[in-house]
Amino acid sequence: MNKPEVVVFILYLLCMLAIGVFFFFKSRHGGEKTFFLSDRKMGAWVGALSAGASDMSAWVLMGLPTSVYAFGLGKVWIPVGLVIAANPNSGSIMNLVENAWGLFGAAFGPTILLTLFWRRFNFAGALAGILVGAAADIMWLVFLKQTGVYEILPGFVAGTVAAFAATMLTAPPSESVLKQFDESVAYVDPQG
Repeated sequence: MNKPEVVVFILYLLCMLAIGVFFFFKSRHGGEKTFFLSDRKMGAWVGALSAGASDMSAWVLMGLPTSVYAFGLGKVWIPVGLVIAANPNSGSIMNLVENAWGLFGAAFGPTILLTLFWRRFNFAGALAGILVGAAADIMWLVFLKQTGVYEILPGFVAGTVAAFAATMLTAPPSESVLKQFDESVAYVDPQG
């Protein structure tokens, strides 16, 4: 950070502190409850909008583009989760977390395991496994959730089959990749 940025940042923090101190002393007769909770007279919508704006605005407007720029297009999925979470009909947070882990496991589980244990596994297999696993998980969640089967299971199976098929139908990894795989499998921890 250069000097003007630091000065502006410090001035901003001081202004926020001054606003807080001003309203604390203005409402001092009510104590902390009046200061922090507006004496519980603020409606639920105002509180929800304030919390949502505070939480989301900086992240969506500044953090997300920075994250995509710094870490790649994989971070573009973040707004999808935010939209789902903002939908009042999406259910509880537990359902959202359950579905997210199901999608994560179905999409990346086969690829992670095959990468670790199958020497022939290649990029085409990884891509097919991720895409098919994710698609199967989402399709199961949308159309077959009433069966009671957690969507990770069919998504994981479909992703594994797709990864295996795509790997077998395409060229094997290069010699340098195979050598790196062999070296990592043969690695012996010098500490143990």
